[in-house]
Amino acid sequence: MAAASGASHQSPLRVALPLVGDAAHRRLRLRRRRLFHASIAKNTAHAVADEEILVNVDADNICGPGFIEDVTRRFERGVEALHYNTEHVTGTCGRVVLLQKDFLFLGGYDQEAHPMGAQDIDLYLRAGMLAAQRRPRGSREGWRPARETVKDMSLMSIAIPNSLKQKVEHCASQLSWAQMNESNWANFLEKRERQEIIRNRNVQYLGCPVKRIYFVQGDQTVYMVERFIRP
Repeated sequence: MAAASGASHQSPLRVALPLVGDAAHRRLRLRRRRLFHASIAKNTAHAVADEEILVNVDADNICGPGFIEDVTRRFERGVEALHYNTEHVTGTCGRVVLLQKDFLFLGGYDQEAHPMGAQDIDLYLRAGMLAAQRRPRGSREGWRPARETVKDMSLMSIAIPNSLKQKVEHCASQLSWAQMNESNWANFLEKRERQEIIRNRNVQYLGCPVKRIYFVQGDQTVYMVERFIRP
């Protein structure tokens, strides 16, 4: 996975979207990881992004026309966390959008949870909780919701079909997707009810250690730099 800019030229906000835009000129080289963990994979892409807004698009998702413009427009109106999800398009639950500074403050997706299940909703809800905490109490002037769930079908486009068995094929767990999802839901809910919105305090790195590799057109590698992000 890689993070790349995909912002509207009409907006001062900058949006990072994995594998879109100038991704052909920027790549990540991961140290080998044999088993899949959704939180670690997503944290890796997000941690190396250097844009103001981070957008997660799962590997089986294809964005609809105007998606980035819609993200930018909503954040310009004051929303600080978005979840693009609709029951009419399965597999789009992971499309979560939040500010980079909030992602880093919150510690990203929970790497201490089971490899799959509910980690995206948990991050979205925690980002909304954090945004709400920043807003003055009792004031309605210029009020906007801290977070929004967007169900516009035209922005969702499509998620490539895959079975639950395929989703967990390379996970380091003997549990089914449903079992991991149920366990994570309960664990995340308990933490949020205790107002514990920061994750990964006990992990060494946010995501996987990576090397960022930059290219320029018609030339070889310009330079490589280690980028280790600690929670």
